[in-house]
Amino acid sequence: VYLFDLFYHGKSDRPNRKLLINSWSNTFRLFLEKEGIDYFEIGGYSLGGRFVLQVMHQFPKQVRRVYFMAADGFYKSPWYRLAVNMRPLFKIMMTHPTLFDRFLVLAEKWNLANKSLLKFSKQELSLREDRVRVYRSWVYFRKMFLSKADLLKVVNSTDYQVTIVLGTKDNIIESKKVLSTLGKQSKARIEVIEYRHHQMIEASFRLLF
Repeated sequence: VYLFDLFYHGKSDRPNRKLLINSWSNTFRLFLEKEGIDYFEIGGYSLGGRFVLQVMHQFPKQVRRVYFMAADGFYKSPWYRLAVNMRPLFKIMMTHPTLFDRFLVLAEKWNLANKSLLKFSKQELSLREDRVRVYRSWVYFRKMFLSKADLLKVVNSTDYQVTIVLGTKDNIIESKKVLSTLGKQSKARIEVIEYRHHQMIEASFRLLF
């Protein structure tokens, strides 16, 4: 079993620049060659879902099973679109805690976002290093999305099992939006459980294994 720290997470190291799909594919290919891996199962939680979708797209003959747990990559939220399209402002917000805190207060006052999402943001982005990591991940990984056509193809046109676990109480990866993207005819095994985003790894493992 191999567990990966995504770039800008854990002890991983990478320059502050945009990650291109070909660069990620080459990195993953070198890993497979180094470890002598011909076939594999792969899973992704949250942001890792975007990378798993790219692996499915780039290495279709080597994948044997896929697990998604509260996974990103199936749609783009309005907040994400706004942030990456206004990157200079987003950078200022993430590197200046006073401005970010004021923004959260205004967002709550004007009902711009779900209260649970705002609470999660306050808890998870209280430290500057956490905010910087979010900035880097959102901005430098912005090209790591499949088109909707390619996404539906890799999920619905595979010979292996694709399992997608979603949380009804997850305000980060909203189950309704993922299900809407996939459509009612999806071939994936879809499990919807009553858990929040940060609970989904443990809950998914209990369900699947």
